[in-house]
Amino acid sequence: MATDTPYNAVFHYNYGNSYRKYALFGQLPVLRDGDLLLCESGAICRHLARRCCIDGTTLEDKAKVDMYFELAKDIEGKKACLFDAKHKDWPKLKRFLDAGEAACSGAHFVGESLTLADCAMFKALHFMAEVKSGALADYPKLSAFVGHFASQPAVSAYLT
Repeated sequence: MATDTPYNAVFHYNYGNSYRKYALFGQLPVLRDGDLLLCESGAICRHLARRCCIDGTTLEDKAKVDMYFELAKDIEGKKACLFDAKHKDWPKLKRFLDAGEAACSGAHFVGESLTLADCAMFKALHFMAEVKSGALADYPKLSAFVGHFASQPAVSAYLT
């Protein structure tokens, strides 16, 4: 959505296990890109990032993009803490958000243009902001980032 890259999506609802002949590991998602067949969401995301040139420009940036992509998954994994500050994982979530706040420019996580890291972090942080008002109140750069990312025309159109 953020890159305006055209695609066709096929959803397998109520078709039993008919998708399994396409799924190397027997589960979705699956991406078919020409002759390439990929499964595992992280591998698909990184492949599409390379194809759309949003995987970082230098080797160092590419490593940082991967790192913040993984941080976004860690943040998503601690979403139960949003409603219970005494949850055993709250210190981890806070540490993850503190790290994100320190790294974020308010517009990007790596470099000065869109990367997979931005897409992944937006997904995790936007979810937090949507399910709990004020979830990012202590994180001004993360909050600004979510607003900036959501205001991109393609993203805004997708969200409405």
